[in-house]
Amino acid sequence: MYLAPGDRAEHPEAGWSEEAVTSRYAVVVERAEDGGYGAYAPDLPGCVAVGETEEETISLMREAIEFHLAGLREAGEAVPDPSTARVALIEAA
Repeated sequence: MYLAPGDRAEHPEAGWSEEAVTSRYAVVVERAEDGGYGAYAPDLPGCVAVGETEEETISLMREAIEFHLAGLREAGEAVPDPSTARVALIEAA
């Protein structure tokens, strides 16, 4: 069962806990001039990763997001809800 963030406090009987929540954050992966890749999550300022391949960069970004969220929780700070509804690639001439 998924409860929207505002519903969690209203429905404690649902058994929600910080560990049980999984969120999906948008990640932007960009090709670097040196041939490597960089990535960032728009909803998590300062959360970035770089790698030699797209796959490595995405893997490192997953770790960076988990580390970032754990740090926010440990510090007692609010974990931002993902705000990106959709990511689209637009072709332009």
